[in-house]
Parts: sequence; C-alpha cells; structure tokens
Amino acid sequence: MKKILVPTDFSENANQALKYAIEVANKFGSTVYVLHAYQISSSTGRLISIDHIVEEDREQELSHLLRKVKPLLTGDASIEGYVRRGGSVETVVSAANKLSVDIIIMGTTGASGMKKMFLGSTASNVIKNTELPVLAVPNDFTDFEINNITVALDDKKVPETYVLHPIIQLIRGYEAELNLLHVVEDTDSEESIDPSIQEHLKKFGVPYTYFKLNSKDAGQGILEFVDRKNSNILCLIKHHRSWFQDIFHASMSERLAFESNIPLLVLHS
Repeated sequence: MKKILVPTDFSENANQALKYAIEVANKFGSTVYVLHAYQISSSTGRLISIDHIVEEDREQELSHLLRKVKPLLTGDASIEGYVRRGGSVETVVSAANKLSVDIIIMGTTGASGMKKMFLGSTASNVIKNTELPVLAVPNDFTDFEINNITVALDDKKVPETYVLHPIIQLIRGYEAELNLLHVVEDTDSEESIDPSIQEHLKKFGVPYTYFKLNSKDAGQGILEFVDRKNSNILCLIKHHRSWFQDIFHASMSERLAFESNIPLLVLHS
C-alpha cells in the first residue's frame, strides 16, 4: 500500500478522508497523491482565459491544503498534489491508473453522504469504473485507529485471491483482528464461503475468526455485527452482477446509508 490517491473538492469531508489517508501513509511509508478535478462550462466565449484563471486558483488552493497537512506526515510518508481539468470520475480513474496507485481513499458526507455514494455520487461511480480498492470515509468519522476489520462475504467464488491483499496489508500493518462474516440470506442454507479465501489467509499467516450470518435482512445483520464487534472498517468484495448489487439495491442501500458510520472498503473480484 505504497501509493494512495485522494480526490478532493476542498470540502470538509474530503479533508477528513485526506487525514485518514495520511494516517495510513504514515503506517506504510506511502506517497499520498491529492487530486483535484475541475470543469468549466463550454458555453462561455472566453473558455481558454477562464480555464487558465480557474486552474491557477485551484492550484493555489491545493498548495495551501498541502502546506496545511504536511506536518501530519511522519517517517517515509510523502505527499504530492495534482490539478486536472475534466470530469471528476473520469479524472480520478485515469489518474489512479497513470499513477499506479494501490488504493483510492475518498470522503463521503457522513450517513447522508453514504446514501449518495450508492445512489449515483462520485464515489459510487468511481467504484463502478475502477478495479482498484476504494475506501469511503464518512465525514464525521474521526477515529483513525484500525484494530478490527470485518469482511462480509457471500457464497460467490473469488476468482483471484490477490484481491484480498489490501486487507492482508491492513491486518499486518495495524495488527488488527479480522472477522470473516459469511452472509447467507437463506436461513436454511448450509453453504460456506469460498475455501480459497481461508486458505489464502492462512498462507500469509493472517489469523481470523469465522462467523456465519443467516438472515433474510442481510444489511441489518451486517450493521449489527460490525457494531457489536466495534469494527473500524467494513469490507465488501464487489462481484459483477452479484450479491453486492442486490444487497445495496433500493431500500437496503438506504438502510445501510443512514446507519453505517464506519469506513467502507470495496474490493473488486
């Protein structure tokens, strides 16, 4: 986890995500890339001159932000800033690929922001358009300690176990506890999670505790579980056309949106 991308619109929730990213960077000696994307309406007749003015203004604002947070860096951690013109989602995804980052850390605006994230916000669209891990940090989340991580899993097979590496790095770096929560919406199901996941964790010497959740109300069950375990991060593995889309569909997404108050890490298989 040596390269971290943090998109910013200079809002408070983005600043909170940046502080979270710096905490992670300090732990792993990472480089934090702070990216601001801006757009200008093409209806103006003086687009070029306005573009130059806006770009200069945003660069100054970004420089001010970097000066403000640099004292928070420790060890080998470092920070760089970029201003790019373009749509926020496209620019973030493009920059993430060009910089070969390991993870994207983004802010939401707390509970209501989490709702927006899954109903069409920038974070939601970034998740849809990148294969990189994305960590969404609620605006009002100020406890940057990571000592308990819950990974909610369904019955889908994970094609490549390397998708678990961000979790393995966090567990090792923070010496955190890992909960594998097997979510089964059919209360009579006897199925188990993909055994390759458990084998992969054992291979890297990552201890975990296995739990099975039989519930037709999977979302509520997950929320109650992470609250009971005092988890600092909830992790989901996003499959194409799978349980991930189902569990965050319609009313289920709204429930999680209003009740989840810890960072959400989305991995892609």
